[in-house]
Amino acid sequence: MTTIVPPLPATRAPSHQPPVFVNNFWFPVWFRFGVIAFFALMAGFVLGERWGWFAAVAGLGVLIGFHLYYLRRINGWLGRAVLDGMPVNLPTGFGAWETVFLELRRARKRDERHNAEVEE
Repeated sequence: MTTIVPPLPATRAPSHQPPVFVNNFWFPVWFRFGVIAFFALMAGFVLGERWGWFAAVAGLGVLIGFHLYYLRRINGWLGRAVLDGMPVNLPTGFGAWETVFLELRRARKRDERHNAEVEE
């Protein structure tokens, strides 16, 4: 007597996406936090706990300053683009801000294409 085995349901090929911590956006973020933590721990071990905390706060302050700098650049770009009424080149970014500026460029091109279609 032969047994008939039903076929297995079709499955999708496994996704080959990298884990979340290796994602292009998140990796630099976690890397920067890791560098700050490393230097803070080293300062804490070598110079004492107080200096370790100072190094951590100083590193996070630099990181916040970095983001505030790019926020100011976006704010300036938005102000010039609205006041002049003419397209102004977007500033360039670094890290996660490069992604933000890229998405703004894409949105701007989509808007220009849409406006050109409406005018026709």
